[in-house]
Amino acid sequence: MKSIINILSAFFVSVLATTTLMAQDCVICNDSKHSTFVGYNYSNNYSLGYYSYNLGWEINGSYGSSIIIGSGVSPFKQLSNPNGGIAFGMNSMVPTMRITPSTNDNKTGMVAIGNITQPLAKLHILSDNQEDAGIFLQTSNSDASSFIKLTDDQHCISVKEGKLSIVSNNNELNYYGTNAELSGNQFSLGYSKNRKLTMYANENPAIFSNAYRSGGTFYRNTEGSSYAIEFNNDALRIRTAVNQIPRGTEITNWKDALFLTTNGKVGIGSTETFLMNKGDEQLLVVSPKKMVFQTGIFNVEARDITQIVSRDIFGYATDSIRLTGEKAVKINGGQINMESNLISMSNRVGINTQYVPEDFAMAVNGGIISTRVHIRDLDEWPDFVFANGYGLMPLNELKQYVDNNNHLPDVPSEAEVNENGIDLGEMQSILLKKIEELTLYTIKQQEEIEALRKELNELKAK
Repeated sequence: MKSIINILSAFFVSVLATTTLMAQDCVICNDSKHSTFVGYNYSNNYSLGYYSYNLGWEINGSYGSSIIIGSGVSPFKQLSNPNGGIAFGMNSMVPTMRITPSTNDNKTGMVAIGNITQPLAKLHILSDNQEDAGIFLQTSNSDASSFIKLTDDQHCISVKEGKLSIVSNNNELNYYGTNAELSGNQFSLGYSKNRKLTMYANENPAIFSNAYRSGGTFYRNTEGSSYAIEFNNDALRIRTAVNQIPRGTEITNWKDALFLTTNGKVGIGSTETFLMNKGDEQLLVVSPKKMVFQTGIFNVEARDITQIVSRDIFGYATDSIRLTGEKAVKINGGQINMESNLISMSNRVGINTQYVPEDFAMAVNGGIISTRVHIRDLDEWPDFVFANGYGLMPLNELKQYVDNNNHLPDVPSEAEVNENGIDLGEMQSILLKKIEELTLYTIKQQEEIEALRKELNELKAK
């Protein structure tokens, strides 16, 4: 400090010796204290400390081992540097920036910006009251970068062309906080020393809750169950591990809850419960117990046969359960219980059969029990039998037809029924027609009987 003051004193004295000073300006040198004051104090108080140098006005130079450059506010509010070092200030009682003295000749001092008594780092910035503390690095060219290098060239924070980059060339980026921690390829969220959520980014990325990894082994953070989402070469897996105690226990009971394989298959539990494969063009559901659909629509669409293999399938849908396909829906095994406002099946449905003729929507191989059957949109209903002019076949012709064919006219034969079956609506119409024709025969016979009875009564009366 002494050598710096002597050099600055000699320099400014030489400059001032060739410069015309204003009337109020002065140069004061105190050889005994190795101190100098260049400037003006309105109070004419130019007390100097040992090894001090002061340049400006309204400066309190009474502190030793100090260099002050700048100005105070008034004789009662002078700029001072009680902590030593080199201070710079303007129109203030405290320096804006100060360089502290070094502790020995092999070290350097620190830089303090703001009203800081003892800086805590090589560069320490303290804002004034109601003022932000910041560093603004601004480039003149849009293609230039602003950057801060940390420790060496391998660690840098930079901004170029609007993009923020954090560079760590040794692949290690760390952040430590009370409730968060980033260390290399591991990020944790939760209370310190009690992490609740941990993410790993390596050859097998994973997200864990209430678990942490040490080497290749996983341990539990706290009492309670643990959960994981793991990504590896063959599948994405969601795993669970039920409660193990105490804290720090190695987790040995991981179980797959759900997994999606790279070949398009989905599994629930440890087996491939749902198999969805475009090559097979099928959905196979394999469950030891049951499937439950509680809300919404369960919609299965298949180009071929959709197989649902289960012991129980329960559907509780507020809308509908739809099973659609170009050919059929096949359900193997157990009980099917569907409690729904609507069960809609498009195209054709086969029950106990895979053969459904193209002109029909459903085929059933077996009996059907129903309390009501309603048939609509019949092409014809035989009320025309009772219309005037209906050509009722005479009974002798009807007898001849029955003798020759062994069935009534318009009624399919036994061979036709065996080959093609019957249409329930059409057959009901045919049977009603025959009943109405039988009614006409009965009415005609009754008329003939009445005529014969009348004729007989007239003969008896003679």
